[in-house]
Amino acid sequence: MFVWVLLKLLLLQNIAVEGMWRYLRCPQNQKELVDLLEDNGDVRDKRVAQVLHSVDRGHYCCDADTPYVDGPLPIGYGATISAPHMHAYCLEKLKRHLKEGSKAMDVGSGSGYMAVCMALMVGDAGLVVGVEHMPQLLNLSIDNVLSDNPDLYNSGRLHLVG
Repeated sequence: MFVWVLLKLLLLQNIAVEGMWRYLRCPQNQKELVDLLEDNGDVRDKRVAQVLHSVDRGHYCCDADTPYVDGPLPIGYGATISAPHMHAYCLEKLKRHLKEGSKAMDVGSGSGYMAVCMALMVGDAGLVVGVEHMPQLLNLSIDNVLSDNPDLYNSGRLHLVG
């Protein structure tokens, strides 16, 4: 019995340590971040990896010191940009639906990061609508997209609405 309990504790401790490793490694740029997500098994699909490589999280975070940490970061008004592994998880789950010409909606689009990733996945013939109920965050997301990827917004492939 004692050995069984000890093994369970060691297993739980190992899981906790592996979970903490995600926060101990602090990538310094988008490439290092996506490499970390691939190393952790969060990104498996080639298209998802390409999109994540092409959208720099640093352009969508208010925290200029650690934009590439794999954790949620505040973007103001009580909201956060989700952790990169959560973005990867969502894109991996949606990849069959986010194909060329598809239409999609990002509800609670916040900084605009996920909406941009989705818009790139649906391609030139697709459409993504990002919905954000907070006017300040809607303005932030529009500013972020216009500074990082204005063609998506100006072409009408990505609409950001309140």
